[in-house]
Amino acid sequence: MKPIQNVILWTLLITATMYTVAIITGRIINHFEINTLNLPGLTGLFAAVTALVVAVAIERHENKCTIRTAFAGLGFKRGNRSQIKSTSIGIFLVMLGFATISAFYNKSFALVPGALFLFFKLFIAQGLIEEAVFRGLIFRHLRKYYSFTFSATASGFLFAAIHLLNLMKGTSPEILTAVATSVVFGFLLTFPLASLFEIGNYSILAGCLYHLAVDSINCFNELGDSGSSMNTYLAFIFLSGMTVFLMSKKYILKSRIEQVDHIERA
Repeated sequence: MKPIQNVILWTLLITATMYTVAIITGRIINHFEINTLNLPGLTGLFAAVTALVVAVAIERHENKCTIRTAFAGLGFKRGNRSQIKSTSIGIFLVMLGFATISAFYNKSFALVPGALFLFFKLFIAQGLIEEAVFRGLIFRHLRKYYSFTFSATASGFLFAAIHLLNLMKGTSPEILTAVATSVVFGFLLTFPLASLFEIGNYSILAGCLYHLAVDSINCFNELGDSGSSMNTYLAFIFLSGMTVFLMSKKYILKSRIEQVDHIERA
């Protein structure tokens, strides 16, 4: 089976598993009348953990390896200084976006109910697990056979595509806005996150922190509650993403030049 067919099949399998778990979890919550006001995103957290289990199983099947090696293959390992430098600048620009929105649109930094749990959920689900699936599994597998540009674009398209399934919940303006925002964010983050993954010895940890910083706007009640503020934030995400991408590519080019010099001296 061709690599692109593999990753499409894996994405469909992971997505189907996630939505099945989310539906079951939602029904359990409704049946027992569990109050989730202070546990926002609880169903998504369970679904994401299931996605990681499936990704580890795929990695083990493909490489005939242990669970520990599978986690390392998915990016659960130490990165490097180049990755940390690029990530730090990217996060700084995201925080600058928060400050700009607050100052120019008079938005407060008031937190949503259950913000602490939501932050934890974003770290685990959107940070670690999405990076493990879409960079550690999908992008890395494609990168063995294709260029960086194609691999990043394909993995970004699959990442954006799974968010379209949220349209199954309905087509209200709120849902359409949320889906559109997720798709746009998916494409904006594709190249910077893939480049961070590549310069960091295929580690997802720095990408996880950057992804968390971008998504943390969901923890605030007012920062992203209007079209103007969200458009401003998207502009800062674009600036931040381009900066991370260009810095990462510079480090990659520098590393290749050093390797060539080392070979020539040898």
